[in-house]
Amino acid sequence: MVGACHPGADVGSEWAVRATALIAARPCCAGVSDWESAVVGPVSTVLLVDGVVDLREVLCEFLSMEGARCVPAASLSQVEAQADAALAAQLAILDVNLGELQPNGVDVCRWLRERGFAGPIVFLTGHAATDPRVVEASRQPNTRVLAKPVASDTIASLVASGR
Repeated sequence: MVGACHPGADVGSEWAVRATALIAARPCCAGVSDWESAVVGPVSTVLLVDGVVDLREVLCEFLSMEGARCVPAASLSQVEAQADAALAAQLAILDVNLGELQPNGVDVCRWLRERGFAGPIVFLTGHAATDPRVVEASRQPNTRVLAKPVASDTIASLVASGR
């Protein structure tokens, strides 16, 4: 498993027991391909936006082991600062909640889409499916919402298939 509190946790740990499946998958609006056909085949570059530095580092290391280059960011402002690399990614993994008093993952999603990012976006959340931010995330075009902690094989599958 990949997790912020236990970066060395193995697949047999309590994280594996607590890992949950997909919360929501929503089809896309006009102009962006739907989730199932967004990317087919291995992903070479992933934009990863999470405010928790330990989780961001562990996920980037794992993505690298899976053969994908990681473009890490903690916030929308960091994504904006590396706009070219962010928009060139084939897959974006965004935490729904990026901290108090700053833009959240849905804001990052909108920023990406407004600038032509057509790849799939996966939201990660530790919040309940009924949390307003999670509901808003699940309504975004060409996205999936996954509950934290996320199993390492789920992340590997995203990199291998692009969805």
